[in-house]
Amino acid sequence: MSGQKAILTVRPPVPRKQLGYYRNVAGYFVIRREQKVLYVGKAKDIEKVVFNLFQKHGKLVHLNINLMTIEVIESTLRTTLIKRFLKKHLTPQYNTYDGGNVKLALHQKKRLEEIEAAYCNQSRFDVVGNHRSDKTQQNEG
Repeated sequence: MSGQKAILTVRPPVPRKQLGYYRNVAGYFVIRREQKVLYVGKAKDIEKVVFNLFQKHGKLVHLNINLMTIEVIESTLRTTLIKRFLKKHLTPQYNTYDGGNVKLALHQKKRLEEIEAAYCNQSRFDVVGNHRSDKTQQNEG
């Protein structure tokens, strides 16, 4: 497995002041306040999209961007499965998971499991949700 390339890379969470590092960078992002997930998105320019969410007509205009941290997920996969996983797994407060009734093919289910494992292994947050690591912690406790 050491020769295998990671399917996604979860970058360390950054405050608003460091969001400029992701100017013109494509990927997925998770906006959090402390441990609470507020929004999950995908963008061709992460910095621009995140700032637009906090502008006049943005979904998060009523929140203070300076209190948020942004977790960036980069991937070479061209799939909506990553965003689907993040929305279902993290249950963000300001956007909804809309893929509940869609049936996945076997190869998509396998890829979704790979995405979940990669994210859970790399995320710096303690995420509470319906995923394997929660079940493991409950069984140990």
